[in-house]
Amino acid sequence: MRNQGQFTLGIVIVVVGVVLLLANLLHIDLGVICWPMAFILLGLFFILRPRMIEPGTAVTQKFLGEVKRSGSWAVNDEEFWYFIADADFDMTSADIPFGETRIRALGFVSDIDLRVPKDVGVLVSSTAFVSEVDMLGDKEESFLGPIHLETPNYKLAERKIRLETTSFVSDIKVRWS
Repeated sequence: MRNQGQFTLGIVIVVVGVVLLLANLLHIDLGVICWPMAFILLGLFFILRPRMIEPGTAVTQKFLGEVKRSGSWAVNDEEFWYFIADADFDMTSADIPFGETRIRALGFVSDIDLRVPKDVGVLVSSTAFVSEVDMLGDKEESFLGPIHLETPNYKLAERKIRLETTSFVSDIKVRWS
């Protein structure tokens, strides 16, 4: 589903709004309830999320840090979970398989740089509170909305990279090399 991230973000915002309204109407101290509930839900997410990932997808979890891929490396379906991340994917010398390869990034703040050969098609789907995508000089910014951009050759390319991000603040740059 193309707008799954936007739909999920919308549901979360509605639920938070309803909870805040009920807390005000019923004079409930949310600090006593919300922090334990947040940790319970976060724990359930970490327990159940691996079961929702497609087989063969690698998962990388980092709280803070950098993800650097360059030189000769094999590009595969991968999912990144982080709080704050700086990701740099240099695919100019990488082994990119035929077909579509999906890279998903889920976190709070993300800065992602992607360099690909000109024959590789790239589709970027970013859902964030504040998002900026610069694809081959075509810059698009969004506040509370999704961004979907693709390189001109995406539909016809034999090798494709699909970059999907869901975060609070997202900055993505895609360059051909």
